Amino acid sequence: MLRRILNMVVFSMSVACMALNAESQTKPEPKGIEFRIDTDVYIDESKPPAASTKTLFLRDRVVECDDAKQRVMILEYSTQQIVLVDLAAHRSCRIEMATLESKLSSLKTQITPEQMRAWASSEVPKDAGNGYEVIQSDNLKYQFKTSIPRNEELAVAYAEFADWSVRVNAIYPPYKPPLLRMQLNQYLGEQRKLPIEVRLTDLRSKNATPVVARVLVQEMLSRQDQERLRNLDTVIASLKVVADQDFFQVPAVANTKTQSAK
Repeated sequence: MLRRILNMVVFSMSVACMALNAESQTKPEPKGIEFRIDTDVYIDESKPPAASTKTLFLRDRVVECDDAKQRVMILEYSTQQIVLVDLAAHRSCRIEMATLESKLSSLKTQITPEQMRAWASSEVPKDAGNGYEVIQSDNLKYQFKTSIPRNEELAVAYAEFADWSVRVNAIYPPYKPPLLRMQLNQYLGEQRKLPIEVRLTDLRSKNATPVVARVLVQEMLSRQDQERLRNLDTVIASLKVVADQDFFQVPAVANTKTQSAK
């Protein structure tokens, strides 16, 4: 169940496209704010988080750190690139944002109406009446709580970075279906809202329990955050730069084979 829900493997890589019309054409630009978002992900809410990340939003880039996995994802505004770092394997790779968009766009025409209903919603999020808003497709359901930040730029910056993260995870392992989450991100950005809790349920399983992400916003970077960034810059400069296929250790030809959820 853990692998089934966390990986949410797309049964066809063609599902990894769509939803990139207006939003995918807008490239990120430097921001005038700096803040941090801490995210804890729970498979079982009675137990410690199964995963945790710290995402540092700077004026010229966004840096997401997963200390347990020793992975880092950097969105660089100046170079229009996404930098992926595997500290344990001592390697990194750079992906052009335009290339990532192109890979998704090339798959867009392959989506069938059935796949669209399975992985995307025809409606905007609505109030569920229990303190949550909800958006769902045939296969997935997101329930979420939000807050309105004092500075709306926080919400815009978060939604933008979340979209790029979704794109990376759609084209590369773990091949997560991006459509519904991108619709949620678009809604958050347009409404200038930040998520404080997001619950994802796989509706294909009768007894599925939701994966829960809890978000804590720190409206400024700490001294420890600044030190983390300096150390990270030094380490990344020493890493071997590899191609994306070598970084993920996947075949050079895109994997379009139908896969079942595990």
